Amino acid sequence: MRTVLVHTLLRSTAGQLSIWGTLLAFVPLPLLAFAYTRSMKKAVVWALAIAILIEPLQLVIDLATGFPSFVVDVDDMMLQVLGSAAGIASRRSWFALLRAARATGWCQIGVSEGAR
Repeated sequence: MRTVLVHTLLRSTAGQLSIWGTLLAFVPLPLLAFAYTRSMKKAVVWALAIAILIEPLQLVIDLATGFPSFVVDVDDMMLQVLGSAAGIASRRSWFALLRAARATGWCQIGVSEGAR
């Protein structure tokens, strides 16, 4: 198993794209978990559990198939958790944006009162 440190990835454009892509891909995860569970505490637990368990699951799949693809990376796990944390931290902004869009008639998606 090989790891690539974040500071070496920052030197290349492809590395920066990989870092920002991983971060931004996990920002909506807590909001999707909230839409499913309707409880912010459960959504936080689900979002962080999914973000943490993706890399170990990839390792198990690599070991079970006997075909190592070297995709297990601790840096990715940290970025996935940071992306989920950013989604949790920005949830009030997302819900305020949805309420404003709904009030203007631009969007028909509703926001429950428990999301505040």
